[in-house]
Amino acid sequence: MVKIVSKMRGDLSAPVLAIIVTIGLISAGLILLAWFWWFAPQAGKSGVLVVTGQPTIICTTGSAKESHVYISVKNIGNSPATIEQVVIAGYAQVTSNVVNAGESTFIEVAMPKKLCSSIMDNRTVEGVLVTNSGIYSATFLVIR
Repeated sequence: MVKIVSKMRGDLSAPVLAIIVTIGLISAGLILLAWFWWFAPQAGKSGVLVVTGQPTIICTTGSAKESHVYISVKNIGNSPATIEQVVIAGYAQVTSNVVNAGESTFIEVAMPKKLCSSIMDNRTVEGVLVTNSGIYSATFLVIR
């Protein structure tokens, strides 16, 4: 008669299994702690701009035809925001105005001279502010 012996080889004993689970839980806790310590504070920092008042384009006529944009913004975020570009009717002007967190500022940007002739008789024109924290749209009132 043949005896069948069933013996399982390679089983982990209870103490070894407890040590492996404990090491796993401690390492998962350390990874979570590291994320909250180093990465989470940076994720919540951003500048958020709000356009206050009425953005305006003033077109001057005569011998010195010029167009200037006037806009007032407030940073309601918790990090400085830099306005990198003002784009209106396809014309872009580079600027580097920094608005610190919680502060308001008034910006004047000299736009290309062709802007006023391209918007013709429009009373309002759509434009955008390109910043390091996003793109913000605004409706500009045209004053001739």
